[in-house]
Amino acid sequence: VARPEWAGGLFDLADDPTVAALSLTCTFCMFGWNMERMGMGNMYVHVFTFALLCAAPVLVFAVAALNIHDATLGFLVGATGALLSVLGLTYGGFWRAQMRRRFSLPADRSMCGGRPAAADYAKWLLCAPCALAQEVRTGNLYDVEDGSLYHVRGSDEDALEEEKPGMAPLEREGCVAPAPLTADKTRAGRVE
Repeated sequence: VARPEWAGGLFDLADDPTVAALSLTCTFCMFGWNMERMGMGNMYVHVFTFALLCAAPVLVFAVAALNIHDATLGFLVGATGALLSVLGLTYGGFWRAQMRRRFSLPADRSMCGGRPAAADYAKWLLCAPCALAQEVRTGNLYDVEDGSLYHVRGSDEDALEEEKPGMAPLEREGCVAPAPLTADKTRAGRVE
């Protein structure tokens, strides 16, 4: 594919409701699965790392907050854990930027001061399921081989190519397919 595109917009969740639902409910698993099929690492490593970055801060800080006897300080420690947990979503933004660069997907320069990598992080921070669903839809649109994107077999372009006969029999072989008209045949009056 010379100029790959993202499959739909960021909020085009109705394009594939199943992907949208799985991206919302099984974010870590969908992320790992998509990264592995796009050739960007092991699924289990991505799932574990992503879950750890999002869950560990809130759990560790929550336990610490429970052991602090000052309510205000305990609240601040718990809130810090929640904030760090949300920042774990930047892991998805990092890999979205890698995916965009590796496959030459178009950059979004309309936000974050025209910095595409910052826009990738912002998309994951503001709507992680939407960003993940778009990445999965893009993965569904293309096949990945040797670090390059190819159209998936069975797409509309492939259907048009299959309708054209790849090799038409010669006239002397009892032509089944109509022979194309040429200038020589029309001048000689041999048009069928």
